[in-house]
Amino acid sequence: MDFLGNYITDDLSRVDQQMNAVLSSDNSLIANVGAYIRCSPGKKLRPILTLLSAKVFHQASPTQHSETDPHAVSIAAAIELIHTATLLHDDVIDKASLRRGRPSVNSRWGDDVAILMADYLFAHAFDLVISTLQPEALRILTRVTSKMCEGEMFQIQKRNSFLSQRDYLQIIQNKTAHLFSACAGLGSLVARAQHRNVARMSAFGLNFGMAFQIVDDTLDFIAEGKQWGKAVGNDLAEGKQTLPLIYTLRVASPTDRDELARCFNDGRDFSNILRYINKYNAIPYTLSVAESYSTRARNALRPLPDSTSITLLHKLSDFIIHRSY
Repeated sequence: MDFLGNYITDDLSRVDQQMNAVLSSDNSLIANVGAYIRCSPGKKLRPILTLLSAKVFHQASPTQHSETDPHAVSIAAAIELIHTATLLHDDVIDKASLRRGRPSVNSRWGDDVAILMADYLFAHAFDLVISTLQPEALRILTRVTSKMCEGEMFQIQKRNSFLSQRDYLQIIQNKTAHLFSACAGLGSLVARAQHRNVARMSAFGLNFGMAFQIVDDTLDFIAEGKQWGKAVGNDLAEGKQTLPLIYTLRVASPTDRDELARCFNDGRDFSNILRYINKYNAIPYTLSVAESYSTRARNALRPLPDSTSITLLHKLSDFIIHRSY
């Protein structure tokens, strides 16, 4: 994401410092797992979104130029800790052996360590939020955590049946988009934005998160580049139903639908499933759905005055739609 330049580099470094303080425990096992997690950082989309959202409103003040409010940094660190914790839980639930191309924490240390490490991260995340002295911030994150659990439980509930598009959108909204909504909403909240602007930023984050996850799921079929971090078809192999498959099952002829369902339930041969997905143009359809959410995200920003941060939020929306990994 070169388009960000050095705009939030210092703030991201401060986020890393706060996270490293949490992951560097006196307990040797926690410290070892923490060091392992630090060696495989993600794109930091959630902290970036939080910091940019705070800067949208900070730069209206001549006294707030380059450095973001410390509370925004704490919120950004807390959200990334929560995201990391949910990944640890997800890998246990999915029995995943890899995470970003490396052995997952659960495969290396066991499910018990992965679960307890996730709980440790959750606890420290909420402690960071409490340090901002804003009860509303803590309330938003506890609600988001509840939504993520609801999304995971609904997905488990539907495990033995085919999902509708509505089911799928409900799952990704709860598991992914609500946390992105919290990023943008909390960033603006701690920057003391007006209530209506916090709502606008929250709407931006929610639609941004929907677009992000839909593209991420689509890349499981078409990803290019080493930075993808996992094998193409990995989600499909694990039995995850995403929009390309769901759409194809909906529009395919009865014969093709039966064959595709049989293939999914019996071995999940990637090349055969991809043949049906391409036959019914499921990838263009799915990306068009993602684009519609990205458009909604950008529209949520329209009432706000132009600024560097707003421009970068637009570029971030474009990036998640057009990335190839």
